[in-house]
Amino acid sequence: MDHGWHQVAIAGKAPLAADVKKVGAGPYLKRVEEATEALAKGLGRSSGQKRAVARSKRIREAVVACTQAFNAIHDDIGWLIAHTPSGKQRDLLAALHAPFLALLERSPQRAPATAAPEEEVAEDAEEEGGEDPEEPESTPE
Repeated sequence: MDHGWHQVAIAGKAPLAADVKKVGAGPYLKRVEEATEALAKGLGRSSGQKRAVARSKRIREAVVACTQAFNAIHDDIGWLIAHTPSGKQRDLLAALHAPFLALLERSPQRAPATAAPEEEVAEDAEEEGGEDPEEPESTPE
């Protein structure tokens, strides 16, 4: 898509505009422009917009959003079950909670992500600056 827009822009400016007109490539260039616009419209973009975020990044962001939503709902239902007296409402909450528990049993827990290098440096600096409570304090003699 970006390539098509780029080609149309280049061919429309001097010195190539005169060459396009001379060889009669104007209708072909118009078809390239129309096809590029149709593709952009189908993908939800317009000329001038930046490229879409990489697919892998969009997937990661979607997984994070889904995980956050899952955890929030799971925690809220758990809290409601703990604070609802026995009866029909609690049974309904337990039934709503069951698929979450089943999913947690089927899905292996991921290891937490490692800290970014900047965070590790900051943590090391904090550890070096602070006193270790296990070390005995020295007293002047």
